[in-house]
Amino acid sequence: MASPPPYPSNKKKSGCLPWAGIVLALFIGWVAGNSSSIKRTTSGDESLPPPRAALVPVGKPSPAAPVLPAQSALPEGIGSIKDSPVETLTGKIVGVTDGDTVTLLSGGKKQTKIRLEGIDAPESGQEYGAKSKAALSALIAGKNVSVTISGQDRYGRSLGWIEADGASVNRRMVADGWAWQYLEYNHDADIAGLQVKAKAAHLGLWAAPNPPMPPWEFRKLGRLSAASAVPKAVPQAEARPVPKETKREESTGPKKYWINSNGVRHNQHCRWYGNTKSGHFSNEAEGRACGNCGG
Repeated sequence: MASPPPYPSNKKKSGCLPWAGIVLALFIGWVAGNSSSIKRTTSGDESLPPPRAALVPVGKPSPAAPVLPAQSALPEGIGSIKDSPVETLTGKIVGVTDGDTVTLLSGGKKQTKIRLEGIDAPESGQEYGAKSKAALSALIAGKNVSVTISGQDRYGRSLGWIEADGASVNRRMVADGWAWQYLEYNHDADIAGLQVKAKAAHLGLWAAPNPPMPPWEFRKLGRLSAASAVPKAVPQAEARPVPKETKREESTGPKKYWINSNGVRHNQHCRWYGNTKSGHFSNEAEGRACGNCGG
């Protein structure tokens, strides 16, 4: 019997087997390594560093949280303007209208009428009006000041807090007794305290035995007086001439007096003569004499 042919030799292919095995082993190792990395990432391991895309360079702000510029501090005592646009002007006081209104000359030769915020001073035609104006003039007339604008009033004047020589002029006018806290627009507790102290120490207008009427009441009274002074239309049939006897009595008759609702008698030279909310004309036998005019 013939012997079987010899088993085919693989010598030519044996040189390729080691390289194929190496490549296959590397591929399997790469797949296993990535699979482990994916498992670690999805398992919520907090020890892993965040993705590089989430890193923010040190010293640079995050785009999601921009850095806002710091706002300048407001002068002490301001609480009512925190929600209003704030503008600061600097310049020289070139005019004082009364105890709470001045004219500021700022850059570019611009003049701005400033109404002092939070306070109310006597009107020019009111008792102590001239003294209040003189007090404000002594504080800031001709001086360089800083003004924090808080808005405008109905007359177009800029409302502001004035600072001169490092102090609040608005507060100083109340502290020295030359202005009231304007309670309709300001409720600052510090300014209220300054007014209480000035009144207790009899400073400024509080030195008078009978302090003047608050300016807001004075203005209201003036409006009422102006309204009452407007003559009413009288039908022609009801118009009557004034008797001659009445005219002669008013020109040569006795001195007239005004009795207010409190029973105080004012003569014709008193600022309260016919100038209170209620009262009537009478003679010197009625009521008690006014402390200012003597009745």
